[in-house]
Amino acid sequence: MLPLGAPALPFLQVQALQVQTLAEACWQSDGQPVALLQSWALAGLDWEEIYLQGVVPAAQLLGQWWLADRLDFVAVSVASTRLQQALYDLSPTFLAQAREAHNGLNALLFCNPGSQHSMGVFMLGEFFRKSGWRVSGLPLQSHASALRSVQSDWFDVAGLSVSTNRCLDALGYLIQGLRTASANPALKIMVGGPMAILNRGLLLSLGADFIGGDARESQRLALRYVKEDPRCKAEYSPCNSTIDTTDRSPVLTTSDRQAASSKPISLPNRWP
Repeated sequence: MLPLGAPALPFLQVQALQVQTLAEACWQSDGQPVALLQSWALAGLDWEEIYLQGVVPAAQLLGQWWLADRLDFVAVSVASTRLQQALYDLSPTFLAQAREAHNGLNALLFCNPGSQHSMGVFMLGEFFRKSGWRVSGLPLQSHASALRSVQSDWFDVAGLSVSTNRCLDALGYLIQGLRTASANPALKIMVGGPMAILNRGLLLSLGADFIGGDARESQRLALRYVKEDPRCKAEYSPCNSTIDTTDRSPVLTTSDRQAASSKPISLPNRWP
């Protein structure tokens, strides 16, 4: 956002040299990343573009430097932590342009258990929140914890970031289990993350409704898939509930929760 009285600037894009500067700042200094990103915003860059064209490529560049032995694992871990901390610190600024009203939709976003790629999920949540979603982030200890979450609370979308091709069979069971356990029979399941780039077809074959793109596109796809589902007009749907004008998710009664939690769910022993 430009200071008051500042002249309007033409649309700008993050350049490759700026991405490199950001990546270097993350492993050289603790406070530099936030200051650098703020300077880009003052120069006229939109915060969404800063995140998508700056932060994401910088994280990828750190990974490339590790593979090329330019940085060791410790240095990359420290740099990645600082980059993620910058997103935490800048969250109030990023969300300052968010919708004032909750749009009535709820998303559960999480990584595979043991994944180190939590920054992407956090950024995804920021874009969802900015568009009016209520977001629950889940630090998964096991797939069973995801099933308990969709049983006990109403979610319109469950988004899973997949960073490895390990345990893909278990991921298929998880997606099936989420549908069975969900208090919302129209739950939409989105998959994304590094594996979505490497093998989109394989992830779709596991039973997800759709594969996300970048954080902005993923939110738009999620909204479209939810709104296009004819079951959105059913009883208890957040699309027509008038119980609460600020949060249109259905109020789950004790009997609702008991009914959901009593659904039979089989957890294979090989699940993480």
